[in-house]
Amino acid sequence: MRIKQLFLTITASVIVIGSASATDKQYNAVDGSLYTKICMTAANGNKLQLIKVIEDSGFSHHYVANQVTCNGMNIGQFAAQAGNQAAHNYLNKFLKKSSEEARIAKQ
Repeated sequence: MRIKQLFLTITASVIVIGSASATDKQYNAVDGSLYTKICMTAANGNKLQLIKVIEDSGFSHHYVANQVTCNGMNIGQFAAQAGNQAAHNYLNKFLKKSSEEARIAKQ
């Protein structure tokens, strides 16, 4: 159980190098971990590349969208910050809704 908790709390580390504009940021991997690869693809890859990396990882899309963090933030938010709206939109489809959001959506 401890190992599972460790994996749930792993944060992929990347170095952000950029100019003043958020869309000019470049992301460079600082290690070769699977989590870093997923984060880098969310930042720099297209939707199909992201789908392939997630499927190759063996993780579910729900797990990645809800549990993987990149630079301390949710992977979908990270993709949006990097300017990758397609990855952001794709990952957001798999986010779990809070009970309040689910209640409102049913009304």
